[in-house]
Amino acid sequence: EVYFFDNYITVTQDGNADWDAIEEQIQRLILDHAENHDPDFKVEEAQKPAPPSNDPEIQKINEILDRTIRPALQMDGGDLHVVTYDGSVLGVNYQGACGSCPSSAAGTLKAIENILKDEFNPGITVEIAT
Repeated sequence: EVYFFDNYITVTQDGNADWDAIEEQIQRLILDHAENHDPDFKVEEAQKPAPPSNDPEIQKINEILDRTIRPALQMDGGDLHVVTYDGSVLGVNYQGACGSCPSSAAGTLKAIENILKDEFNPGITVEIAT
């Protein structure tokens, strides 16, 4: 998986490749194409995992996440997307480095839930979307 955000790129793999064997190839590929990169490229709507942004509850959740959680995740080469919100269950997916980080499935997920309980809905549950 390759994740682009602002001024960095995160590359993750499933563990079947040896990092030492592929690191140079990845660096060369990025450097060979960096000057041709268009930072204003458009992402197709169908690829966005987020639910419709016109839902006021999801907008409020995203505002809280933008202020409290996403900056830290983005500094570590990852991000978080709201995928579903049904009743009081919020489904999220991690991107970039956060998708393969062991703390994202436990500690970070619980921190997100606690912040949203304090600032949004005391009965909310946050889980990894399937």
